[in-house]
Amino acid sequence: MSTVTEQPSVPARWRERLRPRDDDHGGRGRLYRAETIILALVAVVLTVATVYDVVHQVHVSDRFHADLVSWAAITGRRDRHAIIEQDAKTYTTRDVVCGRTAASSRSAPAVVCLIFQGPVKAGRRHAFGGYYVLKSGRRKNRVKDVASQRYACFGDATAQGFRCRVTAPPGAPDKPL
Repeated sequence: MSTVTEQPSVPARWRERLRPRDDDHGGRGRLYRAETIILALVAVVLTVATVYDVVHQVHVSDRFHADLVSWAAITGRRDRHAIIEQDAKTYTTRDVVCGRTAASSRSAPAVVCLIFQGPVKAGRRHAFGGYYVLKSGRRKNRVKDVASQRYACFGDATAQGFRCRVTAPPGAPDKPL
């Protein structure tokens, strides 16, 4: 009772279909080989796509961590509520990190935003410029990063397409950093 057809649990109608064949149906071997090759190629493509996606996500996470470390080193503050904005329009490595400043008060809440771009080197990234944003809205803990609330651009912020006001908005501190 070594073969499947000799097992008592197999119904009699299936025994004939499961019985080994004495002759091969010609030409079917090529079809099996083609199917096997196609399935192997699909498996390889899916494996490569999965590995690429995981590696990409790890690099993005490393970049965000380096942005936060660089922002803290430049400003001298560790803000737990710093906001990272990724460039989703052109999918570059340009990120903007905004966080509270030392001169920020409840009446004039301002944040400094730094623009980071390029590779991570020694756990940090290079800041190309930045600007200040006055917090606005009913809830002062929310930042609305719009051109009308940006002021005092520095570095390459204007060259990279960030529009800033020349003068600070009413109620904003002059030099929040």
